[in-house]
Amino acid sequence: SLLWANLAKIHSCTRVARRGDIDPESGVRESGHRILWPIPTDSKIANGNPNIGFMPKSSGASSPGWITVTEHKISQSFDLTRVMFSRGNVTEKKRFGSLVQQGEYVLDMYAGIGYYTLPALVHGNAKHVTACEWNTHALNAL
Repeated sequence: SLLWANLAKIHSCTRVARRGDIDPESGVRESGHRILWPIPTDSKIANGNPNIGFMPKSSGASSPGWITVTEHKISQSFDLTRVMFSRGNVTEKKRFGSLVQQGEYVLDMYAGIGYYTLPALVHGNAKHVTACEWNTHALNAL
């Protein structure tokens, strides 16, 4: 859509995405975000409506949904169309890293993309963290 292309140009962006909800019935808590622009020529637009956006066919570092977010000197890369990310936990992530003592072993259930796994390793100097996650896209990002 010309609207999304112009918006990207004005803000010097390489893409435009629409925020979506997390399906509460989804066991893996997959993201509802969708890419609005650019739309690859081989992609299907939901219901033929460019304002709904699309889900990239592939996931991974070369996917149109792949982004990197840095908080407290920890960079996390993931596909925003497939995994959940919450900036609202930023202070809790930092606090958790300070609770972990050097040399400790940590078990992170429902690790996602490493909200608590990475602060435990980077800031807490944990000896080992076992990260458990069932969303394969989150695991690949971790």
